[in-house]
Amino acid sequence: MDKYESYLELQRNLLDERERELLSNELVSRLLYDEHSKMIIERTKPDELIYEDKGTIFSMLRGVIPISKIMVKSLNDEQKAKQIQLTDFQVGSGGICKMLYFNNGIKVKEYIMEINKMTYSHLNLDIVLELNDIDSVDKEYVAYSETVRGFGNMYPKIYFSSDKKIITTKVK
Repeated sequence: MDKYESYLELQRNLLDERERELLSNELVSRLLYDEHSKMIIERTKPDELIYEDKGTIFSMLRGVIPISKIMVKSLNDEQKAKQIQLTDFQVGSGGICKMLYFNNGIKVKEYIMEINKMTYSHLNLDIVLELNDIDSVDKEYVAYSETVRGFGNMYPKIYFSSDKKIITTKVK
């Protein structure tokens, strides 16, 4: 509380021209910067929001994944994104995430990934997940890049590496 009280006192002093002369230029500039940036943020909505807090990301994805169109885009390949079907999102041990596809109650696909950050775009209303490489992957899992070369349906367990982005969009 003392920190906030002294900050408010400095702000009040800025309003008084005589008091402003007693404060350092550096401090005045910092406080004025704070005020101007707050006004801009209050008046406008940013084009995109970036989240790095895992709890926030996981909470958002639990609700969004089952009702979204999910695309996978390669950062190394200029091919267009490919759609995958999902019905569930879960978080496993160590922050490894599972995206699952069930058909008639039977698990058909299981994708795993480790999320680095999530970006939400106000312009096109999509969520982009940037991924980390997973340190150790069970031998049952196949890299997503390997599945696109053959028949994708034959791989029930797939992992995503950092060269992929997951893009969720609102179903139209």
